[in-house]
Amino acid sequence: MAVQVTVRMIRKNDLEAVVAIDKLITGQERREYYQRKLAMALDNEHNVNASVVAEVGGKVWLLGAPILMGVFMLI
Repeated sequence: MAVQVTVRMIRKNDLEAVVAIDKLITGQERREYYQRKLAMALDNEHNVNASVVAEVGGKVWLLGAPILMGVFMLI
């Protein structure tokens, strides 16, 4: 059975998923850090947003983002 994966631009409401993915990898909760980074990534006036997420079943599973220094994180 095929799984539908949706790749889309990151959104402000993805913060919880970004923090959770990072915490699984680093063991640290860095919410304030990602709040600042996400605000910069979504600032259309000063930035080209190239941060993406992949969703499966409405849940973010993969994050590919310059805010993470180009690292793709899979949970």
